[in-house]
Amino acid sequence: MPHITISVPRLREQVNGRVITPDDPGYDQARQVFYGGFDRHPQVIVQAAGADDVAPMAGPVGPADVISR
Repeated sequence: MPHITISVPRLREQVNGRVITPDDPGYDQARQVFYGGFDRHPQVIVQAAGADDVAPMAGPVGPADVISR
């Protein structure tokens, strides 16, 4: 699997929606899923504002090795 580096500041510049990290207010609420029983703690959550917000994230898919904030 390829190594992926995510730059949170760059991602925030590229999308119109919210980019949420564990340090941001509302993180715990944003990470909840509709169906209970899951307790995931992602390093980055993107709440897309529209289809244009999906393109910056449509590159290689896999776990990020490095999250730069």
